[in-house]
Amino acid sequence: MKIAQLAGREVTPLLQERLAMLDPSAPRDYREIAVLLASEWATDPPGFVGLSGGQGAGKSTPSRLIAVACEEFGLRTCGLRLGDFCLPR
Repeated sequence: MKIAQLAGREVTPLLQERLAMLDPSAPRDYREIAVLLASEWATDPPGFVGLSGGQGAGKSTPSRLIAVACEEFGLRTCGLRLGDFCLPR
């Protein structure tokens, strides 16, 4: 896991196992980051996490991967999108 090594994290069998559970069609870097964040949050969960960026910037894929990885570590997630709060005319 390249990202784990760059972050100075030990690559454990558990991290490898959780990485293999994520969508293989998603970019590997996204999957590695999702697993690393979820493993950190399993011991010290944040109250809220937000991702921001312009339309089409690529927020949905990492959000989905992070949610799945968190669930694999026993964390509950709820994804909200700005579009969920906008009503059409």
